[in-house]
Amino acid sequence: MKSMVESKQSNLDWLKKRCPIQPKKWHTEKVLRINEIENYRFYSRNSTKTYRGIISPLDIKGIQYAYAYNDGSDITWIDLLNNLKRFKDIRHSNMTHEELIEHAQSDYNESRTVSKFGSLYFTTTGQHRMALCKFLDLEKVTVQINEYTFDQEKFNAYQARKKFVKRLLDRGLISEKLSESEIMSFEHAISLNIHGVFIMMGDQVFDGLINLYDGLGTNKVLITFESLIYGKPSTFNNDVRSQSDLLQFKYFLRKCKAELLSDV
Repeated sequence: MKSMVESKQSNLDWLKKRCPIQPKKWHTEKVLRINEIENYRFYSRNSTKTYRGIISPLDIKGIQYAYAYNDGSDITWIDLLNNLKRFKDIRHSNMTHEELIEHAQSDYNESRTVSKFGSLYFTTTGQHRMALCKFLDLEKVTVQINEYTFDQEKFNAYQARKKFVKRLLDRGLISEKLSESEIMSFEHAISLNIHGVFIMMGDQVFDGLINLYDGLGTNKVLITFESLIYGKPSTFNNDVRSQSDLLQFKYFLRKCKAELLSDV
């Protein structure tokens, strides 16, 4: 990947003249953004622990730095090093290898701070010094850590809803996949369009709906009879949170099943 800014001598080449830097696989790996973390949306912003700790610079996988570096395009760690905005000050001071290590490990007026998501770290302040820590192959560095807690309960609910949506798709009860935002738009429930009827389905009745649907027969006489009793779907209570709420949809689900089977 071509560096974002051309220079007569790259920061990496300048650094190599002072330090024994050997090519590493991570040098050409992508500098991650925090929203690219797997299941990023399930890390709670309301339960963050802040403390001083020792980390390995190799565990730093990205940066959190608004409107700079990788905001508009993907970059590698070499790209980041070569385009650090204040690295010219380091070059101008003409530091030795030992001085560079001391500089990278110093806090000065601004602590080196990282955000922690699971086992991954993202630098938030001290970008220049933290990048140096990585390229200088320092084994450990003391930093300020803001650790975000993974919301396992919310993630489990998401997984259950994804599975439920797939089961509905497999049976033809809904025609399109739902996006992540649609799946998690509401707390403890999911909004569905089942054959033109909008239903707010509580998390606790997913298995009940599938079991009810799978067990229904499609006798035409029974469907005609139930239609006289239950009427149109528009008369239903569309907020389904219990097994008794589900039963009001028995006729509607039976009718859907008969129509779907007739199309096979």
